[in-house]
Amino acid sequence: MTTIVILSVNNALPSGLMGMVDIFALSGLHFVQKSGDGALSKVEWHPNVILANHDGQPITDGHGRNFEVDSDFASIKHCDAVLVPGFIPNGQGHPPQTTTDKLTCSWLATQYKKGALMCGSCSGVFALGEAGLLNNRKCTTTWWLHDELKQRFPKANAVWASELIDDNGIITAGGPLSWVTIALHVVQKLMWTPPCQQPKLNITKRKMRAYVRALVEKLSLAH
Repeated sequence: MTTIVILSVNNALPSGLMGMVDIFALSGLHFVQKSGDGALSKVEWHPNVILANHDGQPITDGHGRNFEVDSDFASIKHCDAVLVPGFIPNGQGHPPQTTTDKLTCSWLATQYKKGALMCGSCSGVFALGEAGLLNNRKCTTTWWLHDELKQRFPKANAVWASELIDDNGIITAGGPLSWVTIALHVVQKLMWTPPCQQPKLNITKRKMRAYVRALVEKLSLAH
């Protein structure tokens, strides 16, 4: 089963946290397809989505509300992607000076080494920088945070005002609703896999694009 972790830490944007959960909940896939020899096979994709932090304790979101999480890091044996939503800015429009802690940074770096996608939207990109994952990587963030990203993480190859950049599994996106862009990109990355790697999800790119369009329409109807 595909496991997706949404990093849940203090000052997080609550709409980003639960919005990502909603997108993955609506992305469940179940259909029957016909192979070249006429055989029918079932295709299913129901990701396990976990809101997690280093100790599994509730957080205080960016609006000061208590927010329950599902798990601590130690209880997660495997994950395919980690997503970091943005943070509520302070009065000057800046993200927190430090978005995570050493334990979280270490866990993020370890999961990337194990093959998980690392994804940051808006100011959530800064958490990837604190973990050292932006070093020598192309990345982006929301345009008004571009200069601050370059200042805090000079080893990153920050690109101005790009919608989304995927540099070898380090996936970053800019804009207040970039958590939507990130989540849809992760659906595409994890659901569509070349047949030689994952025969059970033998979905053509054309079908995948159509599916993502349908998912966007489903999201619009849900809201």
